[in-house]
Amino acid sequence: MSETLDPLIAERLSNLAVKESGFYTVDIKLGEEKKSSARLSFSFEGFSVGGPDDQIVRFLDWMMY
Repeated sequence: MSETLDPLIAERLSNLAVKESGFYTVDIKLGEEKKSSARLSFSFEGFSVGGPDDQIVRFLDWMMY
């Protein structure tokens, strides 16, 4: 990140702790070749490749617009 930010901003942000939260947000957009536009955005807590232990995905938030 320090390579893409202004050096002064990077220096000020260097005191912040950066840690993986384990939560993810996915944005799905309808292809541009379609006449209308639509977008689905949802956030959830990550899980292993095998899926959640109880087979239930708990969404923190979702929005379709």
